Amino acid sequence: MHISSYSAFFVLIYVAILLYILMDVRVERMTGKDRIAFSLTILVVAVVNLVLNIALGPENYVKTIVFSEHIPFFLIFLYFTKCGVVKMFFMILTAFVFTAPSVMVSSLVQSVIPGKTLALLFANLVTYIVCLFIAYIFFKQGFNYLLRNADSKFFAIFSIVPFMFYIYVFAGTGKDFSSLGTGLAALGVRYIPTLLVFAFYFMILYFYKKIREQNELEKDQAALILEVDSAEKQIAYLNEKQTQTAIYQHDIRHHLNAISGYLKSGMTDKAMEYISGVYEDVDNLLERRYCENELVNMLLSSFASKAEENGVQFDVDVVVPEELPLSDTEVTTVLSNAIENAFNAVQKLEEEDRSIRIYSAIKLNKLILSVENKFDGEIVAHDGIPVSSRPGHGYGLRSIRSIIQKYGGLCDFSADGNVFAMKIVVPMK
Repeated sequence: MHISSYSAFFVLIYVAILLYILMDVRVERMTGKDRIAFSLTILVVAVVNLVLNIALGPENYVKTIVFSEHIPFFLIFLYFTKCGVVKMFFMILTAFVFTAPSVMVSSLVQSVIPGKTLALLFANLVTYIVCLFIAYIFFKQGFNYLLRNADSKFFAIFSIVPFMFYIYVFAGTGKDFSSLGTGLAALGVRYIPTLLVFAFYFMILYFYKKIREQNELEKDQAALILEVDSAEKQIAYLNEKQTQTAIYQHDIRHHLNAISGYLKSGMTDKAMEYISGVYEDVDNLLERRYCENELVNMLLSSFASKAEENGVQFDVDVVVPEELPLSDTEVTTVLSNAIENAFNAVQKLEEEDRSIRIYSAIKLNKLILSVENKFDGEIVAHDGIPVSSRPGHGYGLRSIRSIIQKYGGLCDFSADGNVFAMKIVVPMK
């Protein structure tokens, strides 16, 4: 068997390792059966291609590689990585592009040492090792970031460039470029497209991360503005309560005089009615106590007053300890944004349908918080977060998720019928 026949086997092993690196395939997360199946299917495809290369010969074998190499690897990695069809299409095209350096090296070796197949195979193996090293050092982090954060539309658009390269290579397969000679024209036709495609990959990996980081910075700034806005609202609420308390303290002597006058006149019923009115006013001034956490009590009291003013049923059943892993500003941001969004939703409903339910508990040393509200209409989500069409809005829930993830927690937004729920779980320590 000619030593060049092994090239089909080695290139597939190279591609498998390359995809393993660029896609950050976590074999340790697979079940034992999946690990065996993953390894065996790759090995079987490589062996089948080795046999096909021997049986058909290199010239005929190259016509089958779409069906014998590309589609099987597409299906194998799609199944085991669950990354999605569009992303997998992009990555298979990328793997094809990364085989181009070995083709370039093969051409150079054949021109220098014609007919030396052992030298050719050795050169290919060295090229594969160097390319894998470069992929691990320079491309792995960028591709991992891209696969985690970019959506399918991004991959569909940017698959055009490697796909055009794919078509270019197959169109040139078997063509004789010897008429171009060995000058710049020949080098340009053979190698410049490959260099341009690699430059394209460097550009999208670099600029995508920069643009996304800029967007994240803008979102963080918007979240900070929300925190400041929430804090200002709570300060205004406290100032209002303090002012009302000061006024009531000033007027207490007048209330006592009025009650005394009713009692001296024998108007006991009037005195009792007046006292009930005073109690009601005092209750309105007092901060409601829902839990051990004073900040949460203050926030919930503020929204409870707002609910009464707007005809919203406001049910609260919370257990929140005095000490929380979140800072006070983060607690304010999470709770205020969640309840404010609920208010915005129920205000569009008829008064009898306006209801908000707040629930929290400590279970397994984790804080569980749920904010539920009725809504009318359709919820549009992006990246798992409901989005708002109103200018300047839509950052609240994103800010909540960012804070919760910072503490290793989980955040979920879901709709069931006409009830929307935000649920979070945060480790206490």
